[in-house]
Amino acid sequence: MTFEKDRGVSIDKAFREFHKENKEVYKWFKNYFYYFKGRGKKHISAKLIAECVRQEPTLKTKGELFKLDNCFVSRYARLLVKDFPQHAKYFEFRRLKSDPIQTEIF
Repeated sequence: MTFEKDRGVSIDKAFREFHKENKEVYKWFKNYFYYFKGRGKKHISAKLIAECVRQEPTLKTKGELFKLDNCFVSRYARLLVKDFPQHAKYFEFRRLKSDPIQTEIF
């Protein structure tokens, strides 16, 4: 089962809708990125950041079953690097199955 077959919408479209409705998630994602960067980390796991965001008690999200869907984690890392290209070295990206030729999703 794929995300699109299961939910009737592509991951990229679902992410854009979620991000539009939940700007606080990205704020927390950036905050935790800078927290780990400030601790001297040379490589930062987007999954680690996502787990920290999920544990944030004041964060409430709309539109999804989960506070932060695993399918959106790499998109938040990509968004951070799009906004702050100097931080690309902190993440390791793999090809997105939804974008075999790697065009921009933002």
